[in-house]
Amino acid sequence: MQPAEPPRITFLIGGSSITEAAHWRHLRTLNMVRFPKENDRQDVPPPVAGEETHKAVMFRHGDGNVLAEVLPVLDEAQFSRLFGPASAMVFLAPDHPGSKGSLLRRALLPDPALPAAPGPLKLTLEQMRGIEEARLERSNRRIMRYLRKVAPEQTDAFDDAALLRQTAGFIDEARQQGVRSEASLGKYCYLQSVTGG
Repeated sequence: MQPAEPPRITFLIGGSSITEAAHWRHLRTLNMVRFPKENDRQDVPPPVAGEETHKAVMFRHGDGNVLAEVLPVLDEAQFSRLFGPASAMVFLAPDHPGSKGSLLRRALLPDPALPAAPGPLKLTLEQMRGIEEARLERSNRRIMRYLRKVAPEQTDAFDDAALLRQTAGFIDEARQQGVRSEASLGKYCYLQSVTGG
């Protein structure tokens, strides 16, 4: 039986400019986001002039975990684009607890805010790398919590920062050996923990 999915909830907060119609219209313009095509790889030639460099993908803007990864990499115009008529967002991000462990996160639009970037939300390659780093950090933390649960004798002596460093080292080793799925990475880290490496 699969564990229950944590709830997904996001609130946009603002003044009287957030009517139901304005809110609906804004959210419809966020359903797609433009990601860079993978032309930073060595085996892919750079785009020629006039060639499209981005592809449109579904943007899960109602998922707090996605927002926790995306918000930190946005520039001010993109931030304004995401907020639309809102001045604040409050969302539940179960995989990205705050510094005090809270799962509830908030983001405020700066006052005064830059004008919103026109068109769909469009991310750069550098921003995508930042998002990927956040995802890896989230995965490393999940594996660290798994280790605390299944190997308490081997992990109790470590504080979270030390165990996270050790876990990240094990994960790097596993990736170099071709291990890719998070479940397999967790098993590799477990074996390294209980056998002392």
